[in-house]
Amino acid sequence: MKKILFGVVLVAAIALAAYGNHQKSTLKDGEYTAVAEGYGGEMEVKLTIGDGKISNVEVVDHSETPGISDTALEEVPAKIVEMQATSVDAIAGSTVTSMGIMDAATEALAQAR
Repeated sequence: MKKILFGVVLVAAIALAAYGNHQKSTLKDGEYTAVAEGYGGEMEVKLTIGDGKISNVEVVDHSETPGISDTALEEVPAKIVEMQATSVDAIAGSTVTSMGIMDAATEALAQAR
């Protein structure tokens, strides 16, 4: 009996998750910018919404340390687009830079709602 109940609950949870992923997006298409604190000071991030999804994230201005922050400046925006989420894994060695990008992207995303 417990196995049947567990199975029913599991199927219901999967169905709810699938339904939640297919709901119409509430994001407004456009470009949104926000500023957050990085390791070297403020950084500006531009987030683009197309067809109700995150289509591009770009760090347009920053004072991060060249060489050390390069991987974060390239990979974190790409991960945000890939995962369709502003909370992604930070880059080791550039955690503060990574968090700054995610913070600014989160703020920009809030403008699109």
